[in-house]
Amino acid sequence: MDPQQRREAARYRSICVALDAITRPAPQDAMPEFLAAPEAVAAVTNLRAVVAQPNVIAIGIAEKETDGQMTGELALTFYVEKKHDVPAAEAVPAAVPSPLVRRDVPTDVVELGALAPEALVQKTPVVPGFSIGHRDITAGTLGALLGPRTRPRILGNSHVLAHSGLAAVGDPILYPGPLDGGVDGDLIAYLAQFVPFDTSGAFVNTMDAAVATVVPARRAELRSRIALIGAVPGNTAVPTRGMKVRKVGRTTGLTHGEVRDVNFRFVLDYGPGVGSVGFTDQVLCTRYTDGGDSGSLVLEEGTDRAIGLHFAGANGGSVFSPIRPILRRVRGRLIRMPLNEA
Repeated sequence: MDPQQRREAARYRSICVALDAITRPAPQDAMPEFLAAPEAVAAVTNLRAVVAQPNVIAIGIAEKETDGQMTGELALTFYVEKKHDVPAAEAVPAAVPSPLVRRDVPTDVVELGALAPEALVQKTPVVPGFSIGHRDITAGTLGALLGPRTRPRILGNSHVLAHSGLAAVGDPILYPGPLDGGVDGDLIAYLAQFVPFDTSGAFVNTMDAAVATVVPARRAELRSRIALIGAVPGNTAVPTRGMKVRKVGRTTGLTHGEVRDVNFRFVLDYGPGVGSVGFTDQVLCTRYTDGGDSGSLVLEEGTDRAIGLHFAGANGGSVFSPIRPILRRVRGRLIRMPLNEA
């Protein structure tokens, strides 16, 4: 690592400390001792007040943009629904206060629009990228097939397969989803597992994910190739800033984007019965999705390694959860079906 790379790595670590101090729920036992100083506590309190404003919808770490140009410099980034003038006491400071960082770290304000959870349609064969959904929702996207091959499962979002946690294990999953004409005769699977949401509003949730076990009568229809793309290798990668990505979704088909922020932290309103769900360290990309694309498997452009599961978006960007923690949580691995699929 050359001196410039070491400086950039140190800057990133410093911003991460500030981001954790602002977003981690108390107590913060793992935080550095210097953050207990009165001036540091005051700085954290002020920044938390900025983040708590209704117009501030997320916070993360991204490359700073000035006059429409990327500067190559990382910044503590505040995402707002809409940019407008605010009183000085409510404004994002031009730099991270010095009690929180040991070096000069800029901030940035990015207009994103309102974030919301975000279902191609066919009845057979069963292919990732097409419409699917719990019987009580509209429609989302079938993300991928998980092993074992003797009892294959479907990977998707909780808000697509599990009605955001309001469903019960054993509920029917339809392919296509109800919005696209799916009826009881289109049963493809039964809900097997969903990752429950912590609805305290704290930045603690790491994924919007669920799995459903395919009914035996339809296993012969399963194809792991992704619509409009074809067979993919089935291995995974860690998303990084600047990575080019692509996905196939029920609404927008095959689209392409670029990763902007891998520390994206925000609160998403899932509506009546669920409420506010705070997420930590999600991945924000340029906008390449729309409503109904939730559940799409996000792939690294060029290698088609799986890097995430799409679940939310706004006018200014699309958000996915990293795939590796999801696969660990549901104890699954991506599989190829049938075995001779090309």
